[in-house]
Amino acid sequence: MRTERLTAARALRATVVALALASAACDDPIDPASLPRVSVEAPSNSFREFDLGIGSDETLSVTVRNTGGGRLTISRVALGGADASAFTIIDGGTPAQLAPGMSRDVRLAFRPTTAGTKSALLEISSDDPSDGMTRLQVSGSSERYQYRQVDRFGIPTLNTVFNHASGIAGFDKKAYNLASPANDVARYRAQFMTVLAAVGNANPGATAALLLPDELPVNMGAAVTRFGQLTGRALSDDATDVALSVTVGIAALQSDNVNANDKAFRTVFPYVATPHP
Repeated sequence: MRTERLTAARALRATVVALALASAACDDPIDPASLPRVSVEAPSNSFREFDLGIGSDETLSVTVRNTGGGRLTISRVALGGADASAFTIIDGGTPAQLAPGMSRDVRLAFRPTTAGTKSALLEISSDDPSDGMTRLQVSGSSERYQYRQVDRFGIPTLNTVFNHASGIAGFDKKAYNLASPANDVARYRAQFMTVLAAVGNANPGATAALLLPDELPVNMGAAVTRFGQLTGRALSDDATDVALSVTVGIAALQSDNVNANDKAFRTVFPYVATPHP
């Protein structure tokens, strides 16, 4: 019995010592400066309002920075909320590791399919011990833009050369601009031939057949898109000069003397240059 009591006492002392050591280990202080810290910064969290029918090529940039002393692991970048589908992460949406002081940009685009104000949450998951899920609300607004036909510009200069009532009985410029190209040949061929003869065109009948219906011809199988070859039209084509040289037989009137656009074309939809204020 004595031996058993001594063994139990030793076991009790060993347990007390182990608990004391574990308690001491848990009480070791952790330097907060050695931990990673996530910071999310954005100059603005809202997109400018725009017309839905025209679209927007703007992006919003959010900077994710490690302001702590340890390496920050970003495990997930995603969009959440009811309107998340109206926004797109176009850059910086993959997992990453950031050393202390380093940052990365997350770029968002606002691409709604319906009009109105939309909002979503940019969610960033990381190993920041005090903020493992950082959320930033983003928003944008668009109005529905209803298109209606008010003019026709399938082939440049046709409105300039042909849209006038002087000397042409029954011609109505507004009716022409609102008409469907499907009726052009039957309705306007005689009129076009009259005007073509008046401006010195050598073959009014053949030229009228080339110009009508008033549509931009596109050949999807062509190797080159070029207005002069009737295979489409590049933004840089001098389409007005091409059209004038086809319709007008007077050499002095075969150019508008404008050889290039005065503003650079955009690289995203709708591609045309921004208008002058």
